Amino acid sequence: MHPLNLVVLILSFVAVSCGNNSSGYSKILKSSVDKMISNQVLTDDELLAIIPSSEKEFSEFYSYTYPEKDSSVHKVFYQIDNLIIKNATENKNGFLKKYLELAIFVDGEYAESYAEESEFIICKNPTSFCGLYENLSQRSKEFFEDQYLEYCKKSNK
Repeated sequence: MHPLNLVVLILSFVAVSCGNNSSGYSKILKSSVDKMISNQVLTDDELLAIIPSSEKEFSEFYSYTYPEKDSSVHKVFYQIDNLIIKNATENKNGFLKKYLELAIFVDGEYAESYAEESEFIICKNPTSFCGLYENLSQRSKEFFEDQYLEYCKKSNK
């Protein structure tokens, strides 16, 4: 096989794989929203799986607030968001770090409420936040640098 053909084959595989991951997120998000619309409870694992981990996932997640969506979908979006915040505040396994990593993707009016919610969550969990800070992405560290200086540096003095 010619090396150029091999490169094309590999790039095609990567493109298909990345696309499948995105559609996997779409399916998980949609099934979780449908489940909540039918008054079923989401497990912690289901909630963790729908916390966005990329800009594309965040765009899809936040699209559930768009006017063209049904009002029941809007209501469920905010219920899901509140459950995620509640679990991050309670520092349930994995929620705090994954919630803090949203700092990389949030924008618009969601970013405003996110800044307030994350500040509240960090205030409730300063020890956990300080322990997680070094493992956050560089962009999240930059976003939470003030909280790090306030909650973590003063406790090291």
